[in-house]
Amino acid sequence: MVTLKQIALEAGVSIMTVSKVMRDYPDIAPKTKERIRAIANQLGYVPDAAARSLRTRSTHTIGVVVPNINQAYFPRVFVGIEQVAKARGYKLFLAHSNDDPEQETAEIRELLSRKVDGLIIAPANRLDGNFEVFTLIESRNVPLVIMDRHPSQLGNLLHVVSDDRQGGYLAAKHLISLGHRAIAILTGPASCPSTQERTEGYRRALQEAGIAHRDELVFTAGHDVADGQKAAAELTNERTKCTAIFAHNDMVAIGAAEFFLQQKWSIPDDISIMGYGDVQSAQYYRVPLTTIRQPQSGMGQLAIQVLFEKMAGRPTESRRMPVEVVTRSSTSFPKATASKK
Repeated sequence: MVTLKQIALEAGVSIMTVSKVMRDYPDIAPKTKERIRAIANQLGYVPDAAARSLRTRSTHTIGVVVPNINQAYFPRVFVGIEQVAKARGYKLFLAHSNDDPEQETAEIRELLSRKVDGLIIAPANRLDGNFEVFTLIESRNVPLVIMDRHPSQLGNLLHVVSDDRQGGYLAAKHLISLGHRAIAILTGPASCPSTQERTEGYRRALQEAGIAHRDELVFTAGHDVADGQKAAAELTNERTKCTAIFAHNDMVAIGAAEFFLQQKWSIPDDISIMGYGDVQSAQYYRVPLTTIRQPQSGMGQLAIQVLFEKMAGRPTESRRMPVEVVTRSSTSFPKATASKK
């Protein structure tokens, strides 16, 4: 293993000078730093992370816990986190809770045992409202940022989320603007904060337009394509009359669209379908999806920037990121309205 002494001998400087260069001390001339670092690279020097951790009481690691890495959304969020982390010289530990609170607790305990400098967590959905593990994080004084989902039980914990109420409102308002008045909603799990907020926004848009809320137009779906197919089948089995569907996310929307296309329906002529998220497959699906564009890599970047602010002891605050409508081919005027155009 290459040592500081070997680098010093090769560079013709003291070991102390090499040590200062490796720790980026300001009293060493830039040209000297550049020359010594070049020699270190040529010799294959690798800094001792464990020794650095003992000196600085920092592991230069961040723990990230997400509910599902198989969804199209969270991998892109993680890319944003990783970009900022690498630029700051931090390594990441990624854990997947599978949307299971017990697994999430186990993953968080493991990350705490690794002495991570901070945590970014998109919480698992909880039916029982038990968030004790977050109290444990606070008791360890580990900086924490809640990302994407902010359950009300977590109170004022620092968080970075997208504006899901506004997203639900914009989605319904877009469909209403096309002339739709019977708009079904395929929601996510009831325990998911984004489900509650998007549904609130949807209902507000209906109310503003003077459209009565109808329980028979609300169907619980989930997060993936199979959930969307199942919800669409349930909708048709119950002979629910609607001209448009607003889905909890793009994968649910694609699942619903697949079901209707298999039934020889035309999208958007027979039914309009709107997603949420603007994942990559939304744009390239065979009927490109109208959707709500939700920050993805941008959310990850902002979450870790807020975490670094907290780790540095600087004043910081929670952020709610804006969303917007992206109009594509899956929505149009309902048939009755289109015939009058």
